[in-house]
Amino acid sequence: MILTDTKLKKISPKSKPVADIHVQGLYFYPSATKVGNGKWLFRYTSPLTRKRREMGLGTFPEKSLKVARREAFEHRIAVED
Repeated sequence: MILTDTKLKKISPKSKPVADIHVQGLYFYPSATKVGNGKWLFRYTSPLTRKRREMGLGTFPEKSLKVARREAFEHRIAVED
């Protein structure tokens, strides 16, 4: 599914998490109670421990898709370096 702010505002509670196709590791987890709310998570593998980690990037709609993508992309570059 290609994510847009409009589609995110219509996601029903308790839907499955949705991966963003533009930034590897960026996921949207819908709220359990409110339509159109959720949280942004960035998943990555630690270069030191080789364990999978998750980093919270904020909530939607307070943090838009554009901002979440930018932050996740910046974190992806930092992890790869």
